[in-house]
Amino acid sequence: NIGRAMKSVVFDPCVYDWEGDRPLQRPYSDTVIYEMHVAGFTRHPNSGLPPDRRGTYGAVIDKLPYLQSLGITAIELLPVQDSPDTLNWGYGTRFFFAPDLDMGPPLDLRFFVKHCHRRGIRVIFDVVMNHARNCPLQYLDEARFFLSAEDEERAHRGEDYGARLFRYWP
Repeated sequence: NIGRAMKSVVFDPCVYDWEGDRPLQRPYSDTVIYEMHVAGFTRHPNSGLPPDRRGTYGAVIDKLPYLQSLGITAIELLPVQDSPDTLNWGYGTRFFFAPDLDMGPPLDLRFFVKHCHRRGIRVIFDVVMNHARNCPLQYLDEARFFLSAEDEERAHRGEDYGARLFRYWP
């Protein structure tokens, strides 16, 4: 539903209070990364979380003490951008700058980042802009944003994974 995802795009980033959020002082060479699929990390009943919280940014916040006990210093989130599928791995993106509502509203993602930073945990976003599915750019100007054939751009080496390949050169 395009209207549902569009609502997540309209917000003023200046309104959110990042109180006390500051750059983390740990050197990058000491980084221990936990790569995470938000929905999958807390989705299973053995997560110990109530069913209505499983698979959300809020549920991961609840698990931050556990993650810290593992010695991690950074969480790399698999793509959290909106996709046309429910609970996929995030690689069939539809809206590149809107968090997927299946894992919670945009404000919850901000709370997640804030809670990580308060614990000294960096947050890394995995963003894939190689291909898209049901992306509005396709309807706005398909020829400008998407390839019509795999060999259209000689430097293009990506897989389409069942989605539309992005045009790299304007």
